[in-house]
Amino acid sequence: MFDFSGESCSVCGSVFGERDDIIVCPKCGAPHHRDCYKVGNRCAFEDRHEEGFEWQSEGRGTDTSSESFRDEFQASGDYSRDSARSKPNICRNCGGRNRDEALYCAYCEAPLFGNERTSDYSHSPDGFFTVGNGEGAISDGELIEDIPVGDLKKFIGTSWYYYIPQFLYFARNLKKASINLTAFITHGLWFISRKMYLIGFSLMLVMTATNLFRTYVECRMYPEGISNYSDAFADTTVFMTEHPLLVFGMMVCTAIQIAVIFFSGVFGNRMYMSHCIKKTRRLNSECTSAEQFNKRLTEAGGISVIPTISCAAVYFLITYYSSYFIYTHILG
Repeated sequence: MFDFSGESCSVCGSVFGERDDIIVCPKCGAPHHRDCYKVGNRCAFEDRHEEGFEWQSEGRGTDTSSESFRDEFQASGDYSRDSARSKPNICRNCGGRNRDEALYCAYCEAPLFGNERTSDYSHSPDGFFTVGNGEGAISDGELIEDIPVGDLKKFIGTSWYYYIPQFLYFARNLKKASINLTAFITHGLWFISRKMYLIGFSLMLVMTATNLFRTYVECRMYPEGISNYSDAFADTTVFMTEHPLLVFGMMVCTAIQIAVIFFSGVFGNRMYMSHCIKKTRRLNSECTSAEQFNKRLTEAGGISVIPTISCAAVYFLITYYSSYFIYTHILG
């Protein structure tokens, strides 16, 4: 792990200590205290990046740029880009072989960022170089857009180990979407559980409305229930002929439900990343101290239990009793 002790923070000018939480700019290599970086949410030398500016160590002579001490460090250890590629990315949980850039096992979904082939100081695919905390872990100082990973971990909560690798994939443009099985199954409820209330309640409203319409059409189609499949087929054929608009409406509702399920399962993770970044950035601008910021991060993030359970109960009650209500109060 690279030691910045003795170097100065690019914002406040204070000398780093061994236990300081340091964020390293992926463009120029300049180190910052986490709290100092949060002041502007950008590198202190951002205005000079277009000039090709590279941070220089204060204690290593005049020709020690971020690129040179990066090369020096890589040459001093067993890390190199070629050697990293030559070592297969084998999952320690299931033994599956994954792509070199994979952060998450494609077979068992276990995190791969703790594999031995990753060093404490790693060069990521998009040029980030990370000050790790042992065993190749993702550094809390690494940035996803302009937000440190450590802040996102606090906002997400205990399930960060699943979401952070997904966010890194998106940030590095390694993929545009990812599969979330929980969101596939629960659609709007998953969004509500992650405190994305507007889209969550909207999707639940859409699913409830389409379910009610489908139930109404089915009650009209089979007013006495289904006694055998031949009668059901005959009833369906007659109903489709007599009420084509209702049948078409039911097909539209089915297509909408499939679209909601697909949208939730495929794009849920990316929308959650945008939600986390937006909320964290806003809290950072509102808070006046690190203690207040960390407290509000944990309060605003995590899982919303009571709204999720309440919404699920209402949804299933409506779905379960809708046929009885339609039979007795509408068709009766």
